Amino acid sequence: MGSRVDKIKIHRELSVLLLVYFLIQLGRKFDVYLSDILNSYLTDLMCMPILLSLTLLVIRFIKNDSLIFLDKYKILFAVVYVSFVFEFWLPSKSAIYTGDVFDVFCYGFGALIFYSIQHRWFPIIKQEQTSK
Repeated sequence: MGSRVDKIKIHRELSVLLLVYFLIQLGRKFDVYLSDILNSYLTDLMCMPILLSLTLLVIRFIKNDSLIFLDKYKILFAVVYVSFVFEFWLPSKSAIYTGDVFDVFCYGFGALIFYSIQHRWFPIIKQEQTSK
């Protein structure tokens, strides 16, 4: 039987999302000019697929079960939670954050993308049968 680590495989498209997100964050840190679409909305669109993918990986690792997928209710909860925290609560606590309704649409659209591709990005990994 394979170990838990054998079950963790990150799809190349998720790797690209992580790389692009990291490069945008790096650009922000070093004051590199990025268009408003890249700087604001692309990261919000990528947020939910990245967050939900990492969540699914952690759950599968802890449960040691590659049959687990996130259902629409868990995904909806994540969208509502992230929207509340980043578009309402944090902007009310700090001027660093700004609430933007369009960000909520980006979170929702990103979540729909994740919901539709999670089975392709995270296929069920069959364990080898060992007979003793």
